[in-house]
Amino acid sequence: MGIPVDRATLAGLFASSVLYGMFLMLLASCLYVLLCRRNTLNPNYLLILAACLMLVVNTFILAFSFSRVLDAFIYLKGNTTSPDEYLTMLSQWKEVARTSACSFYIFVADLTLIYRCWIVWSRSFAIVFFPIMIHIAYMVTSIFLNVNLAHLPQGATIFDPAVKSWIAAALAISSGQNVIVTSLIAFKILSVNIRATGKRLGTLSKTVQIIVESGLTYVITVLVYLITYTANSNAQYVMIDILNPIIGITFSLLVVRVAMRRGPESSSTDEIAPSSRPEVLRLPQSVVVTVQQSEVVEGLDSTSDLDVTKYGTTSGLPLRDVELEHDVAV
Repeated sequence: MGIPVDRATLAGLFASSVLYGMFLMLLASCLYVLLCRRNTLNPNYLLILAACLMLVVNTFILAFSFSRVLDAFIYLKGNTTSPDEYLTMLSQWKEVARTSACSFYIFVADLTLIYRCWIVWSRSFAIVFFPIMIHIAYMVTSIFLNVNLAHLPQGATIFDPAVKSWIAAALAISSGQNVIVTSLIAFKILSVNIRATGKRLGTLSKTVQIIVESGLTYVITVLVYLITYTANSNAQYVMIDILNPIIGITFSLLVVRVAMRRGPESSSTDEIAPSSRPEVLRLPQSVVVTVQQSEVVEGLDSTSDLDVTKYGTTSGLPLRDVELEHDVAV
C-alpha cells in the first residue's frame, strides 16, 4: 500500500484543487473563444454545453471530495470510526455519487471527442460507428462499476475484485477510444493537407500536434493511474483526483491553443465575410488549394480556412473535382 489512505486523500484533494483553478481559467478562455472569437454566424452550442457540463460535474466532484474529507477529519472526530476507515467506505452514498459523477465526466468528454471526429470526417457515421460502439461499452462498464461499488460490503477496499476489474476495464476502454479517435482526426487533417498542397507537413501539422498532445495528456494520466491501481497502491487516490480536472483542462486547452495560432481577429459576427460560411468547394485541376491553419470556428470545431488561389497545376499534383469542406472541423 505504501501511502496511508488519509494522506493520499489529502494529497489528491490538494492536487485536484490546484488543477481545478487552472481548469477555471482555461475554461473562461475557452468560452470566450467559443462565444466571441468564432468565425461562423452561430456559436457551436454543443461544445458550449459540453464545457458547461464539465464545469458543473467537476465542481460537483470536488465538492463531494471536500465533504468526505470534512466528515473524516472534522465531523466524525472522536467517533469510533477512524479517518482511514471512513475514507475506505466506498459504498457510502457520497463516494458512490462522486464516482458516478467521475464516470459521467469521462462519458461527456469522450462523446465530445467523437463529435469532433464526426465533424472532421464530413459527418460520416460510418467513420464514428466503431468509436460509438466503444463508447457504449464504456457506458455499460461504468454502470456495472457503480452498481457493484454501491453494494460493496463494509470493510471492502477500492482494490476489491468486485470493482477492480470494472474500474480497470472502464478506464482502459476510455483511453483506447481516445487513441483511436484522436488518430482518426489527425489522419483526416493530414490527408486533407497532403491532398490539397502535395506536402506532408504544412500549417495544419501544428494543429495535428496540438490535438495529439491533448490526447496524450489524458492517455498518459490514465495510464499512470492504472499502473498505481493495479499495483494496489494508495497513490491511486491521488491520481484519480488529478484525472478529473485534467479532462477539462485538455478540452479547454485544445480550443485555446488553436485560437492562439490564428491570432487576433474580429469578435463580431457582423464582420464575418460570407466566404467564411461552411460551403463545399469544387476544385478543377487548374486550381491549387493552399490550406492555412488559421481559423477556430466555434472553438476547435474548425481549424482551417481554404484559400483558393488560381495559379495552375504545380508540383505535378492532380486535383480532379476534389470536394473539400470550407471548414475543417476538429
